[in-house]
Amino acid sequence: MSSTQKHGLDNRVWQPVPGWAGGEFFPIITKPGFACSNSYLIDTQYALIVIDPGADPAQTDLINRTLAERPATAGRPVLVVLTHCHQDHSQEAGAITLTAGGPNLLFAEASGADALQNGDRERTQAEMFPEHPAVSTRRADVRLFDAAGDGERVLCDVGSLELRIGAPCYSGPQLPLCQSIAVGGGNYLHFYRTPGHSPCSICIQAGHLLFVGDLPFAADPGLAGINGWSQADLLRSLSSVKHVMHQQNIRVCCPGHGYAIPAEAMHKMLTAMKEAASSLEQVDVMDLSRVAMLREFVDELLEEAEYLFAVISGRLYAVSFHLTSLEESAEAQRFSGALDINGIDRVLSGFRAFHAEFRAAEQLGLSLVIKGVQTARAIERMFEAPKLQAVLEASLLRRATRLLSDYVTLVLGLRLAGEPTPDVNLVLGELVHGLDIRNLDGEAFIDSADDPEAYLMGLVARLAFPPAFRDVRIEFDGGAGVGGVSLGADRLGDLAMTLLESVAGAGNPHITVRSRREGDRIRIDIGGAMIGQALSARRFDLSNRILAPHDGRLEFSNPADGGECFVIDLPAVDHLPY
Repeated sequence: MSSTQKHGLDNRVWQPVPGWAGGEFFPIITKPGFACSNSYLIDTQYALIVIDPGADPAQTDLINRTLAERPATAGRPVLVVLTHCHQDHSQEAGAITLTAGGPNLLFAEASGADALQNGDRERTQAEMFPEHPAVSTRRADVRLFDAAGDGERVLCDVGSLELRIGAPCYSGPQLPLCQSIAVGGGNYLHFYRTPGHSPCSICIQAGHLLFVGDLPFAADPGLAGINGWSQADLLRSLSSVKHVMHQQNIRVCCPGHGYAIPAEAMHKMLTAMKEAASSLEQVDVMDLSRVAMLREFVDELLEEAEYLFAVISGRLYAVSFHLTSLEESAEAQRFSGALDINGIDRVLSGFRAFHAEFRAAEQLGLSLVIKGVQTARAIERMFEAPKLQAVLEASLLRRATRLLSDYVTLVLGLRLAGEPTPDVNLVLGELVHGLDIRNLDGEAFIDSADDPEAYLMGLVARLAFPPAFRDVRIEFDGGAGVGGVSLGADRLGDLAMTLLESVAGAGNPHITVRSRREGDRIRIDIGGAMIGQALSARRFDLSNRILAPHDGRLEFSNPADGGECFVIDLPAVDHLPY
């Protein structure tokens, strides 16, 4: 297998079309991203086919050179086929040329053909690209699934090839609407109508290959809710394509982005995608106005996440340093190896680079939003490592993971949700208890001396204890009959922890946490002798964004008994189930 081969297919190499009598195809797999799609070239020996020309002029040059190098191209028709009209797939549709070739025909689903011809920047997603690219206005020669031209017809007659396209039909139970075209040598291209990602989305079958466009990603954050997206259509298409794969003996699926995927793996992907899409009944439209809204909120989330990641990196390196200082060099080496600290730091450095790119961007393009989702998910997977969870306190990892999850949720166009908090005092009491180093189990640590693994984890837990609270006394005064709030316990705990860290970081050796009921509202004070500008304006705004949907707010106060404090003010919610 060559170094460029993935799942049995070689990138940029001519290879047989499985299931066809003759014919070869040439995949052009681009760097993963959404600026330009993959392209796939097919030589049927009678016609040349380009599936999705993409949006990169350099890729277009490669396509044109590769077609020109095929033997006996004189007079052969060139068929340019779009899986859908989005800019990253269609921009170069008018630039595919073959000097010695015959007719050059563009195939597009009828509504996508209209979007291109009209220069529709919303439907083609051109408006979401910060470079302001022009829409290809090439007129489609063949409008697939067009109600005005549903009959069988001859497209062109060139030498020994008569290009004849059939009328749309259902070729089997539970299969999508299909149109077929004979491409010579007894071989056919089958077009399947599969809307959902866009109204004009189609899948294309050549032998045992299925070209699926962006169908496998249609429920992903950043793509769900784009102009023309439809949950109902997507769910039907995901089901019908699985039936196509089974009934047509599909072996490999070729997506619009990324490497080819074996049919078995694609079947699992589509099943997972259908499950994800089922929960997206009320998704906000992903347009320029929502991208602009995302920018401000997401920038706040990312700043908070970067703060947490700096804390995580610092804790890991501090533990390794202290182990070495305590002449526990073997344990330090084992600790570093078990956690791959350098690997974690590389991932977090990648996140910081993304954050810098995000903040520097003059216009936030959809590709940058999606890049953020990919980065967030990579970090989430990293945080699932049991060794990491054993070293860092659970609340720190939960906060970081929840911020990443909130980012993905916002990009999906969903609302931040969560179960209400039945007992505010229980949440605050557990939080304060966990920040008292005296509550670490000393006897268990001593008893673990004969167990190297347990001893190492116990020692690491002490070294990794939040340094901001080592010499801080926190006093909790939970008022009687406080009750619950609609804000979830996880987010209430995260917010309280953020404020506690800020107050401790301002140099307060004594922190007070008080809760009380005032009429129909609950007030939580977290403060010390002086807190000043302990919380940045951006983090203060983020806190209020989280509280606002619950009719809550964060304030700064000077209590009558002295000192300064932050105040979390939320309406009380009674009679919540425990």
